[in-house]
Amino acid sequence: MRVEEIKAALKELASDKEIEILQETDDEILVYDLEYGKEIAYNLNMTVEKLIDKIYINPSIPKYCTPDKKKVAEYLIKHLPVDAFYTLNKICFVYGEETDCETLAQFFDEDVDWAREVIFSDNLGKMWFEYNSVLIDVKNIIESAEQIAREDRAMGWPSSERTDTMRQIAITLVHELRHLMLDTNIVLSEEEYPVNLSAEESVEHFAVRTIGMYGHNIFTERGYNIADIIPCV
Repeated sequence: MRVEEIKAALKELASDKEIEILQETDDEILVYDLEYGKEIAYNLNMTVEKLIDKIYINPSIPKYCTPDKKKVAEYLIKHLPVDAFYTLNKICFVYGEETDCETLAQFFDEDVDWAREVIFSDNLGKMWFEYNSVLIDVKNIIESAEQIAREDRAMGWPSSERTDTMRQIAITLVHELRHLMLDTNIVLSEEEYPVNLSAEESVEHFAVRTIGMYGHNIFTERGYNIADIIPCV
């Protein structure tokens, strides 16, 4: 959607008393969704620099799979539609530590116990509808990749925990951002994005296909061009 379409659609919702427009600048429109009782800040001019400011990365993540903020921002803006960023608040790469809990509690003005329930779970990723944000749990992804690698080797198949970890981090990131776009943008065009695209299978297909087409060079050390290893799906 173009910015002009976003503005017009939000004004229409405001006139229908479905939202309140709290603040409007050239770069952002802050609204209050009366149905769900939450604020949504529409980013009208997302840039690499602005996206970098929205990314949190736990410094304890192993170096080989530590995302690089600039590479993440450049990759996402290059390969995802602009609609993916209109409602984005935060991207959080966590590592299942107490520091994550304290940081998230501060980000979202919640108590630490709430953050612990979010962090210490089995999820590889999560889209927070209430806070228009996404979480990628790198520790859980590493553990999942190690388990898969053990099973593959037991079957006599080649496997690499590191490659699988990096690929899954990238897929999870795109997956959760896809959910964010489809589920939090209250003015998203249903003609362009039909409701069925929100189904889990469809979202995962989009994420896997995106990584299959473009690889995932988002890490501090190096990325892999997955397009050279697996076919697009």
